[in-house]
Amino acid sequence: MLEIPDSSPVIRMINCGHPPPLLIRSGHTTHPMSPDPAPPLGMWELGSDGHATHTSSFRPGDTLLLYTDGVVEARDSSRTFYPLEQRVALWTRSSPRALVQRIEQDLCAHADRALADDAALLAIQRIPPPRTGLHLSDLVHAEGAYYSGDTP
Repeated sequence: MLEIPDSSPVIRMINCGHPPPLLIRSGHTTHPMSPDPAPPLGMWELGSDGHATHTSSFRPGDTLLLYTDGVVEARDSSRTFYPLEQRVALWTRSSPRALVQRIEQDLCAHADRALADDAALLAIQRIPPPRTGLHLSDLVHAEGAYYSGDTP
């Protein structure tokens, strides 16, 4: 379970049995949270009474990559697991969409398109908060044209 509040540059998470996410910041990857997961949803009574909420910074430009065990447990023909962290390190400057596409293509090639388990990826990037007020750059870019939303 993940909470990304609009009002502060943090993420709060209770990991319910999946591998810990990767945080991509300034071209580097880290695990922002403890690798100690809670039991999967529906099995919480088997765990401790409290489930730790992990809080980590999540600043503008940061990307959080969530994935299931089917990604890191995918094997190639020599039975080698998919090296997700090593591969993500090659693509740290990618947009979230491009990152997921690159991992998907690479994962399928690694496993020769024969995944033994389901695999899911989700990349979330924190964008800078919207600017408030009128800036000179708004006038320069909008000169001679009227834009409403994303379409001219």
